[in-house]
Amino acid sequence: MPDLSDWSDLSDWSDLTADAMTSWRHAGETMKRRAFLQTTGASLLAPACMPVLSAAAPAAPAAPAEGRGDQRLSLEALQQWEALGYGMFIHFGMSTFVNNELPSGKDAPELYAPDQLDVDLLTSKHVAGHCLWPTKHSDYSVVNSVNTTDVMAKFVEACRKHGILPGFYYCSWDNHNRFGSKTPSDQGGDLPAYTTSLYQDFQAAQITELMTTYGPFAEVWVDIPGVLGRGYRTFLYQHIAALQPNTVIMMNSGISSGETYDINYAWPSDL
Repeated sequence: MPDLSDWSDLSDWSDLTADAMTSWRHAGETMKRRAFLQTTGASLLAPACMPVLSAAAPAAPAAPAEGRGDQRLSLEALQQWEALGYGMFIHFGMSTFVNNELPSGKDAPELYAPDQLDVDLLTSKHVAGHCLWPTKHSDYSVVNSVNTTDVMAKFVEACRKHGILPGFYYCSWDNHNRFGSKTPSDQGGDLPAYTTSLYQDFQAAQITELMTTYGPFAEVWVDIPGVLGRGYRTFLYQHIAALQPNTVIMMNSGISSGETYDINYAWPSDL
């Protein structure tokens, strides 16, 4: 089993907490976001689903070592990840109960109703937008479901009990928490799928919430990164890396032989 000693101490990780978060907005620059600004009082959108983040700005990526290209993690770190060998990726959520891989996001949260939890789970949010943890940024979660188990907490607990490095998957294609975005489920129109800055705030806040509440994580998967845009995606990558520098970040580029890579869809990424 992998040695988890390096993952047990949270003292070196960001001290962000949900109660100490502050809101931020899009700065209009394509390759970075304005440093998080501390604010007081209510934000423009008062409901609990409104995302909030820390005042600490993500650290700028270090200059790549000579001869190894623009890669954040060292070759040794990537080889250690590759040497882990066998792993398990389990999708479980609203899709399981509505018999639809790509739900509309309009199904009642009560439809998520497992009788018992027999397996470890790690898909935090898929296309339906239903969250398997009691997020403070949306009411579409286990909190309002028949079974209110905090699945992410149980998953991380089980991983650490059995000596397994935990990671989580987060889908950028969200048919419920739209914030004005157009998803791949929407047909027609002149524009491809896209996300608004309000949705991007929401996604960053939820990923921050997951990493600071349940982390540290060995791996973070961000699916459908193409809808995020290159500028925000770069910000998000740097923000995740600043929160937990040892995590391996995967902006999912899809199923391929690996001979080609669409940087406009999935870069930056560790894998």
